Amino acid sequence: MWVGIDDTDSAAGGCTTWALTEVLREVGEFEVVGFPRLVRLNPNVPFKTRGNAALAVRFGHGQGTPRRIGAFGSTPVLSYPRGRDLNTAEKDRLFETVLASVRRSSRWGDPGTDPALVIAPRHLPEPFYWRAVRDRLRPADAYWAIASVEGALSAAYGSGQGIVGAAASLAWRARRRTWEAIAYRPTGRWGTRRRVDAASVRAMERRNPTTFLSWDPSTRRLLVTPHTPCPILFGVRATDPATLPRAVRSVRSEPWDRWVIFETNQATGDHLQQTHVADVRPGQSPFLEGRVSQPPERLRGGHVRFELEDDTGRIPCLAFEPTKTLPRAASQLALGDNLKVWGATSWEEGDRTVHVEGFSVTRLAATYRKVSNPRCPACGGSTGSLGRGKGYRCKRCRTTVPLEAATTVPCERRGILGTHLPTASARRHLSPLTLMRPSSFGSRLLP
Repeated sequence: MWVGIDDTDSAAGGCTTWALTEVLREVGEFEVVGFPRLVRLNPNVPFKTRGNAALAVRFGHGQGTPRRIGAFGSTPVLSYPRGRDLNTAEKDRLFETVLASVRRSSRWGDPGTDPALVIAPRHLPEPFYWRAVRDRLRPADAYWAIASVEGALSAAYGSGQGIVGAAASLAWRARRRTWEAIAYRPTGRWGTRRRVDAASVRAMERRNPTTFLSWDPSTRRLLVTPHTPCPILFGVRATDPATLPRAVRSVRSEPWDRWVIFETNQATGDHLQQTHVADVRPGQSPFLEGRVSQPPERLRGGHVRFELEDDTGRIPCLAFEPTKTLPRAASQLALGDNLKVWGATSWEEGDRTVHVEGFSVTRLAATYRKVSNPRCPACGGSTGSLGRGKGYRCKRCRTTVPLEAATTVPCERRGILGTHLPTASARRHLSPLTLMRPSSFGSRLLP
């Protein structure tokens, strides 16, 4: 039986991943089948708390050899590769137990806390996940997906918006996935300064090459620890879950209360949607292919703006200074360069600017730099510039000379071809680790 929960936290504190660990602790009657899931949804929605994540887990009567996926103190959390389904009475008990746990774990009274729960005997329709990770949905959309699965039950509080994430977590098929082991603090330490040894984190990542984004070498910033009063002590991400128990043990920190490995859609790029310039919509994360139609312009604050065009139109792109590497690379672009660009657009109507999350230069246009003004074709005298882009005039006989008559040599632009990603501390949860095409799944959307 699948269980999905969402929106138990708020901007002031709490954590839905911790709420799910409470469910794991309290549902002792049934076993965990597979990994618990941490499912990130559309990062552009305006009402998200922090990471816009929903949680899911499958319970049943475990079958096969279990594996350790976490611990509560010295008590291991075990997961089974397969499981026998629950009967009707067991399903009802599970629903009541989880509902009571979610109520206890939620930040009741905080603005924007709208906890929700969905349980279902099987996955919800997959297209619902793709809509939730790429679009903005209403609770009515979630109830449509829930009603399509016989035997599904749900509960939602507050505005009801949490039902969208709870349902979407049960629609994810994990076609592309990574894992994250999250360690939690004892309740008495919530809100106090975290103690995690940075040197041990760097050493852990060196010894475990499948881990990623644990720290930022360019800024020396530690990325495993949050900066909020939530229960999380640290989280280690990896492309192979087998390395995570060892990685958690190797991080030197204050004592943790519990840790759990989650299967996630982080770093998969599932939020990206391949589209054309003319079809870019507010709140979308477009993946575009085109050419530079306006040279880069450095803005106040170190941001860099350029324009991309394809056969359907033109669109402005903005590389923000905090990404460090992107404005440096974007400033070297030239008119006619071929690019693949991915990023996010605002929900504000009329603002079509793509906030760049990464780009790849696939072909460089020929560029030249001037080495000298042209000689006058009439008298052979020297010429002077008439101004930017306006050509030249002979200083002796006043004959005008076109701009292209100047003596030029080809420019060699080194290091611009290839993929450019933000510095590690500026990457979003869903942003891919390398250039990859957006998934074609989910092109057929639910009504």
